[in-house]
Amino acid sequence: MKKYCSECGASLGINSKFCNQCGKKNYSDEFENNHGSQTTPKIYPTSYPKKNSKNTGINVIAIIIVVMVILVTIFVFSGYYGKDRRFIGTWESDSMIGKSTFTLYSDGSFQGMPGSNPFLGSFSGNWDTKGNQLVFYMGSGNTKYELASYTFSFSNNDKTMTLTTQDIIGQTTTYIYNKQ
Repeated sequence: MKKYCSECGASLGINSKFCNQCGKKNYSDEFENNHGSQTTPKIYPTSYPKKNSKNTGINVIAIIIVVMVILVTIFVFSGYYGKDRRFIGTWESDSMIGKSTFTLYSDGSFQGMPGSNPFLGSFSGNWDTKGNQLVFYMGSGNTKYELASYTFSFSNNDKTMTLTTQDIIGQTTTYIYNKQ
């Protein structure tokens, strides 16, 4: 009775312990002793159909385009688009009336206000930059109005922000904030 390799299907010698083709140990003797019959050999194709490399290239290009669209969408809707990332974060300053803290968010909103009295409560609204001016707004859409505008400069590797403003009588006030 002819024996076949259970791994690759190659013909085995009658007393072979290992397959001459793939080196797999021959268990057919044990199988015959335990089950009374020989295993059915596996049939393997001699060749495989070739993949269409043109379709593979198109699939790769499609995946790259989808990933790029996702990344651009995340970038645009994350709030960093058009916002100077140096401003984003919580800023704190000690003053004669106490700690003044405000936070600028990547979506253009803010909480707190530079130079505001911490005992008067907290402002919130939107912020933006116009040239070298940091501008705070209240309201939205057509009812948005400017609360304050400050000339800004950064130092200490963008961890210190100096804000300067001028009131209606021309008096200049400077605030120095450190990023938390």
